[in-house]
Amino acid sequence: MGRGARVRRVRRGGAARAAEDYATLDQLSGGRLDIIIGKGNDPDQNALFGYEPDGQWDRNREKYELLRRVLRETGVSWSGRYRPALTKATTQPRPYRSDGASAGRRTGGTRRRLWWAPGSTGCT
Repeated sequence: MGRGARVRRVRRGGAARAAEDYATLDQLSGGRLDIIIGKGNDPDQNALFGYEPDGQWDRNREKYELLRRVLRETGVSWSGRYRPALTKATTQPRPYRSDGASAGRRTGGTRRRLWWAPGSTGCT
């Protein structure tokens, strides 16, 4: 069986849509799918998506935290600064693994490097 990688930018639907897409592929792979999330490092990318560069770190952290919650929990109630609130939301399908996902995020740059993995709150 071959291996492959696919990179996809999630433009509409945000964390909830990404969670559903991830869980679908996770189910099909029997729990062998990992997700890696990156912010990008070119300031022009912010303008491309209509974001102000000043909020990029907070926006990325908020989106990642929501993604982790909707993958791991059911009935998620959540409010944040960068998207409308959720009330008792459950994404379908659910991930194959009971812990929700093997999700890690690494953002790069010369000024700040962050790493989050399941159960981690550390920064390097």
